[in-house]
Amino acid sequence: MGTALFVPPPLAEADSRTRSEAMRRCLQAVLSRVLAETNLITLQVGCSLLLDGPVVAERMPGTTPPGDGTLSFTSHAIPASSHVPEASLIVSANSEVGRSEVHAVPVMLSAYMEAEMSRLIAETTARGALEIANRDPATGLGNRRAWLHTLHVEAGRARRTNRPITIVILDIDGLKQVNDSYGHAAGDALIGRAADALSGARRATDVVCRLGGDEFGIAAPDTDPLAAEALAERVREALLQRGVNVSLGWATSAHLGIDDLWQRADAAMYEDKRSRR
Repeated sequence: MGTALFVPPPLAEADSRTRSEAMRRCLQAVLSRVLAETNLITLQVGCSLLLDGPVVAERMPGTTPPGDGTLSFTSHAIPASSHVPEASLIVSANSEVGRSEVHAVPVMLSAYMEAEMSRLIAETTARGALEIANRDPATGLGNRRAWLHTLHVEAGRARRTNRPITIVILDIDGLKQVNDSYGHAAGDALIGRAADALSGARRATDVVCRLGGDEFGIAAPDTDPLAAEALAERVREALLQRGVNVSLGWATSAHLGIDDLWQRADAAMYEDKRSRR
């Protein structure tokens, strides 16, 4: 038998591989739920439009009810002429042994799939909103909100593992003069070059954020004073190569609170600024 399985398009991930993985996770959750409410021992869905292989849910050996066989499905695209969403599928069920679930399971699968996809849509929307809220629109870096969250997480990890975290604070020298002399477009270009240089100089584990105006921060976990000095030198050199002069300071500790560590890095940055005037 067959039934329409509505799959709305929340799976708008970046590429087909990611969409396939998201669809697989969704189907796995749905099949597990259906399996729990039937006497089947195995459910398998083949969805050639969205998956690179079947999704299988199996009852653990010895669990009850014991089950009475395997139910498999195949999926087919609904023709465009039927005027239904392109993401919809027709799911047909084929049983290898006779059972009453052969008619009920496709309907259950469709209903549970709609509920699961609705949940995923809500989660995806929430994640997207949070991503926007944590992103500096001018540079694409994290903003001050993302910075505070990162410090909270990484400082807690540093205390638990007794591994130091380093905070680097820097601001662009002469941004106000550039804005006043050449206009804000020139100032924005300077900020953009700084953001690009910082993104290129950081390590994979470092988090770079724009704290506001001409000020940036780098949170570098598992970074002792020697590694912190090397990071600071690498960052300064990368910025100079892009024509950006900065005042820079850093502080590192596994035990200081966020405010104290940030204050020390900030003080070091202002000392660097004074020493170069």
